[in-house]
Amino acid sequence: MLEIKKEYINECIKYNFIGSIDNTNLEKVEMMLGDDINHTYTFIFNFKDLNYISTDAVKMLQKVYLMSVKYACEIVIGGLNTQPAMMLEIFQIDKLYKVQAPINNVEGNSNESLHHAWYNGYLYNAYKRV
Repeated sequence: MLEIKKEYINECIKYNFIGSIDNTNLEKVEMMLGDDINHTYTFIFNFKDLNYISTDAVKMLQKVYLMSVKYACEIVIGGLNTQPAMMLEIFQIDKLYKVQAPINNVEGNSNESLHHAWYNGYLYNAYKRV
């Protein structure tokens, strides 16, 4: 089940997604965007507390993108963990949205939750912010 916590930050609204996300959550996100579009045109989808995104969630994000075009608003996706980041890249959702690059949290640069390293260390810094 998906829980979405709303946070107002300066002139944008941040949605913190908690739990699991799938295609059935489209109406919930659509209602929230519809209600909040009168207050701002910039939204942040924080996926920090999501560890898994299904293909249904990818389809939902495609539909949300079409809504953002319809309402002329900007949606930024941030706080990606390994699996959600890979799903967005595989299905090229990262081309539709502005995606804050996941970073290596070992160096203490941020509190974002992505840290991915193969046992042999080849991808240790692969997701470091550029």
